[in-house]
Amino acid sequence: MREIKFRAWVGKNEMIYSGNTYGDYILFFEKCREHHDGFGGCLLMQYTGRKDKNGKDIYEGDCVRKTMFDVTINFPDRKEDITYEGIVEFFQAWNSFVLDVRSKSWEGKRAQQGFPTPLYFDGKYELEILGNIYEHNHLLDKQ
Repeated sequence: MREIKFRAWVGKNEMIYSGNTYGDYILFFEKCREHHDGFGGCLLMQYTGRKDKNGKDIYEGDCVRKTMFDVTINFPDRKEDITYEGIVEFFQAWNSFVLDVRSKSWEGKRAQQGFPTPLYFDGKYELEILGNIYEHNHLLDKQ
């Protein structure tokens, strides 16, 4: 079973708060109420249960690079590395966290995409956090 934890973006303060215990969340919600009339200015992001190649927790809203190694492409004897970059989101139809792919590259080519891909992969792969959409929104425009 994966660990359940959250972090939150508080827009007015332009800060991300995170916590691991129930007490941390109570403190967080009190900060939200203190800085906002209610929770409208606070955006919660759930932990996906995955870590990147550097051991950092991956949350919804993170901009992530996913590299899959030795993937068979078109021909059984031909293998390539494929790199996806996108935003981590919860995809209701699959009831799972996915990478909303913004770009995909293979064989030195790069193509814009617009599809979800599972955050996990049966095979050799690595995930790397590039930033998040709140503190590093310039990553959303990356081609």
